[in-house]
Amino acid sequence: GVAGAFHLTATIAGTIHFLKSSAQASIEAQAALTQLDFQLKSANSSFSAQSSVVHKLIKDGSDYAIVQDHDVSMALKNLVLQSGNASKSMGNLSLVFDLSRQTGRGFEESAHLIGMAMTGNIDMLGRAIPEIKSWRNVLGESASQAEKASLAIGILQSKVGGSINSISDQEKAIKGMNKQWHDFKELAGGPIVDILEELLSLVNDSIRGWGMIFNAIDKVVNIK
Repeated sequence: GVAGAFHLTATIAGTIHFLKSSAQASIEAQAALTQLDFQLKSANSSFSAQSSVVHKLIKDGSDYAIVQDHDVSMALKNLVLQSGNASKSMGNLSLVFDLSRQTGRGFEESAHLIGMAMTGNIDMLGRAIPEIKSWRNVLGESASQAEKASLAIGILQSKVGGSINSISDQEKAIKGMNKQWHDFKELAGGPIVDILEELLSLVNDSIRGWGMIFNAIDKVVNIK
């Protein structure tokens, strides 16, 4: 009846939404890795986004902050982009999520601030961590960029390091469920993207085939 048809329509719509969102999640994850790989190479790093070291770092960061892999990939990419140092960026990666948790800033902004601080440009980070503003009293006006960077990262670690651990059990459980669901969609999305690409290829082949047929008919009947 009508109720059955409505239920079927809703089921089909839900399935289509899941397939689309799964494909999108897979595409975003791959795009994040591609951008990270480019940034690592631009920094003349010996690491690759496909290396086991980076994969483990991304997984550990994802488990630590209870976020998706692509969030970690983008955070690391932004750290390397701002600092130009892949190794130090990898060492400071968890601070991005700690700063975000403590201040409410997004991952991208947090990575930008920390990446800049790693090069000695610490004034912007001082707006988030007031203690950093007094660096002149500690180091003096003639402090080098390296000295300022060391001071800022040290203060950052002491003020926000490990902030993720303050998440309540309830919030941790909710974030964990969301992460597992997104991870599942990302995993399912890979084959879906492959299938869609194959279908698109078949459609293009079909269009080209019909085009050849129509061209042949045109020649036979002298339409042109």
